[in-house]
Amino acid sequence: MSNATTSAFPVSKRFTEKYMDAGGYGRERVVNGPLTGGLTKREYIAALAMQGLCADSMFDADIAVNAVRMADRLLAELARTQEQEQKS
Repeated sequence: MSNATTSAFPVSKRFTEKYMDAGGYGRERVVNGPLTGGLTKREYIAALAMQGLCADSMFDADIAVNAVRMADRLLAELARTQEQEQKS
């Protein structure tokens, strides 16, 4: 899994589990499931870039394309610098 496809804000689904306590009584408890879903880091960064581009008074028809390009460039640069740090 690449950094771009990793979830930026994973969520845990909660569910109720029934069990018997030591005294033999039926009980319920809320259990957190595995972390899943949410926007990918790429989607989140692209949304932030798009927000900044939309703040400009000049409307650009390719605003979404440019936002995704910015996100991809940032993720590529982060991966490159992370590799350099690991080598040194």
